Amino acid sequence: MSFFDQIQTRSESINSLLCVGLDPHQKELPADQWSASEESRCEAAYQFCKRIIDATAEHTVCYKPNAAFFEALGTKLGNVT
Repeated sequence: MSFFDQIQTRSESINSLLCVGLDPHQKELPADQWSASEESRCEAAYQFCKRIIDATAEHTVCYKPNAAFFEALGTKLGNVT
């Protein structure tokens, strides 16, 4: 099944067009984790996004991670978070 077929199937099954952006901005993460290691920043971003996904999953067709926010986490782990 193609990506667009999956989107259409999901949209029809939940009667929604909602796409939620995942933008773990620095000011939305705990300050102590942002100033810590890259691993700590990535974990904080992961937890932030997971809370959003858990809260919206039943209503959402898809999620759109904003690459720039993840790249800002660091050059090693930020790109794979």
